Amino acid sequence: MCRSNVLTSTSEQLHNVTTGRLQWDKISILVSKSLAHDCFRLARHQQRMQVIKNKRMNAQLAASHAADMVVHDASHPLIGDLPHAKQYGGCSQQGLAVHLSRSFIRSFHADTFFISGRQVLREWVKHRYGVFDETGFDGDLQYPLRTSQYGSHPPSNSSELQQDNSCTTFANNTSEALEDDGRNGSGHIDTPSNSTSSISAHPVKATPPQTSIMASLDADDWCDGSNHIRWMPTKQNVLCEEQSVWQVMETHPDFRRRAPSTTTEFVPVTDDAAEPWHQRQDGTDDGWTAFFAPEFEYILPSNGHRYVLVLDRTPSSRRWSLIRRALYRWIHALPSSDDGVETHLSVIVSSASDAKNLVVLGWTKVTADNRDGLVGRIPRRPLGSSPSASSSSSEHLASAIRLAHQMLNDEKEATCCGGQLIVLTGTSIRMQLDEQQDVTVHAIAFPSRRTTLVDLGVVNGLALAVDDGDDDDVETSLTQSRLAAAFLQILRYDQLDTPTQVYEETVTSANQMQSGTFTLDAPLGANVRVVAHCADEADLDTVEVVSPNGRVYDLPLVSDGMLHIRIPHTDEFGEWNYRLRFAQPVVSFSRHQVATTVEVTAQPAPTTTQIYDEAITVQAWTNVGREPVNASQTPILLYADVRRGQSPIVDAKVTALVYPPQGSDNSTVQGPFLVQLYDKGTGDPDITRADGIYSAYFTNAINQPGHYAVTVQVTDNNRKASIPVRKLNPPGMATSTDACCGSSMPYQQTVLVQPFRRIISGPSFVTLDGPGEDEDVYPPGRISDLRVERIVNATNEVELGWTAPGTDYDSGSAAFYQIRCYTDRSALNDSGSAILVHASLTPQPLPAGTWQKAMV
Repeated sequence: MCRSNVLTSTSEQLHNVTTGRLQWDKISILVSKSLAHDCFRLARHQQRMQVIKNKRMNAQLAASHAADMVVHDASHPLIGDLPHAKQYGGCSQQGLAVHLSRSFIRSFHADTFFISGRQVLREWVKHRYGVFDETGFDGDLQYPLRTSQYGSHPPSNSSELQQDNSCTTFANNTSEALEDDGRNGSGHIDTPSNSTSSISAHPVKATPPQTSIMASLDADDWCDGSNHIRWMPTKQNVLCEEQSVWQVMETHPDFRRRAPSTTTEFVPVTDDAAEPWHQRQDGTDDGWTAFFAPEFEYILPSNGHRYVLVLDRTPSSRRWSLIRRALYRWIHALPSSDDGVETHLSVIVSSASDAKNLVVLGWTKVTADNRDGLVGRIPRRPLGSSPSASSSSSEHLASAIRLAHQMLNDEKEATCCGGQLIVLTGTSIRMQLDEQQDVTVHAIAFPSRRTTLVDLGVVNGLALAVDDGDDDDVETSLTQSRLAAAFLQILRYDQLDTPTQVYEETVTSANQMQSGTFTLDAPLGANVRVVAHCADEADLDTVEVVSPNGRVYDLPLVSDGMLHIRIPHTDEFGEWNYRLRFAQPVVSFSRHQVATTVEVTAQPAPTTTQIYDEAITVQAWTNVGREPVNASQTPILLYADVRRGQSPIVDAKVTALVYPPQGSDNSTVQGPFLVQLYDKGTGDPDITRADGIYSAYFTNAINQPGHYAVTVQVTDNNRKASIPVRKLNPPGMATSTDACCGSSMPYQQTVLVQPFRRIISGPSFVTLDGPGEDEDVYPPGRISDLRVERIVNATNEVELGWTAPGTDYDSGSAAFYQIRCYTDRSALNDSGSAILVHASLTPQPLPAGTWQKAMV
């Protein structure tokens, strides 16, 4: 499983194809305990190897997100054992790791080391530098396997001579491409004018490369200025605006470093977890170094978890009550020693008025019997704050954060060291912390509609925000749900076996009895919790739940304004019912109605060894990360990954609810904004269909600074969601020339998934400014899939097809189209030379995402 030969071979090939400029210096592998013995046994003869035991990694999910490679126990259901880079963004955007199967690692031997290493190298380059394949794909209409000489998509009825679609098929544009590619006649890259050294790219070759590694594993290079054909419809050309792979790679800092350089760490992940990585480039003035085998570090992680909560005690009484209720649910979701997992918790409560009011709950081991006591140690009342105390509040909160950091790194503590630091505040913080690789810092901005910017300097975990609108019952109930979801999302970041929210609905007391339904999908049959909460628990008499087979659960627990029904285990999946009874009926239309929110969470039931491969999971992120951006200048993209195990889920309904900040004049912008995310593979913004990654632009930013809170809801889209399937023959095998993927993951048919719903707290983002109401700063979306559908030889007409763009990227409808044609394709880049097709032949733009046609 943990053989290093394939990675050593990949590093050596990276060194060769970059002529000594890049190689992997150190590879850190996080090993699950079940595989530790095999890993160490296979590595015992390595000279550059060390073993670190009982290391507390940042987090399970954090490690897999930071990793460059993830090794899965099972083969991929659509592409078998073929290594593949999981890419979601456009050109130059780093991906989500290279994914390998256990079978691929085990099948590595002396006869296949070159091809296997070349496969991993190709995918790692795609992941690291945001480049794509320089060839076409069989059956792909957007990136066809064969094209005409001029790179057009040949329709099915075309008799034109066809050629392979590759960046090197036609070497007739040498001089122009050479100039564009930034290479001079000596075979060196032209470095910036302020550079103190020249970086050697390739030795001078008698003949240019005949093909690209991105097109054939037998190649020894990537397409460069001597042979790159810019107009071929490859994924690289379409997404990178006709730049070659080398043009994109050479803009990366890896190729712009000056000697002496720092060592960068490279990390593959074993069993879906890892840590950051490094690369080495030092030595002679021209950047060349001799190859050496990388050092391998095998890490056996600790089985325990440590959390320190830092709570700002300055909110209003209403908001503090919501925080306590959310923490009650979070603490009860923590695994305990009774579950076979050691969890230690510490709580620090800050104050705005006096540092002496700092409340510190020291390290406490979480057990099944002391969870209520841990909640009870959190003060029941806030201390409040005034505008004049904002400065001291920030200082005292910063002191509490530093104390938490010290506690997590106190070597005298028996459970030392590392863990998760969670900060919840609505106060503006400006501070820096000493970086500790074993501490993950999360921030929850609450309330998010203030213009506060939480800047901890080293927030390397989740940056979440929770909206808090009006003080009415409906908003209060929803806010409590959002807070609980944020805490659960942080727990999910650190551990796999955590509650998943499958339902949320707010009902009012229009009638004394109210009912509803929710769905439990397999295998979510453990620790099922149905929670009903409102502003005053006295307004709610009781709640009962009925299973699909008619079993009634009607003995709720009551705690801090919440009614709970906990079902430890069930194997009844499908539609469940619940009934609420309010304390008194509404006697008139004008009478105040009570708002109650019902939430349902559940965990996978441990009934099979591959239980986590069966659960539907959702992860969400943005392209802007944690850094504040100007939304008028930086497009904001939202992403969500929906899958069951390794199988992507297609045609799900993915909706992001984006809550804008409150204006500096305390004005409230109408929200939330609803953004639909799609997995269509049109190229902008979604680059691959059926990979389970849904994406969309967010174009509703306002011209006020602050946090945008995000909630992501995913459903089965009224039974339209399905899992793509493909017959692999033989199972799990892939040929050496295979690559993944073109405009879509390969599949033959789909299988409907059971009804489901997921609700997660998505990552927040912060803007410094945005467009005004009358500003139109966002351009129409890019058309990246234009193709010839049909040729009418008798009239010299062609039927064109494309996906309609939006007026603001992928939303709305564009104002109008212009279609231009010419006999010389180079003239198409010059609007003055190309012939404009008459407006009568040009259709009116349809809504974004709609397929359109035109006969010209």
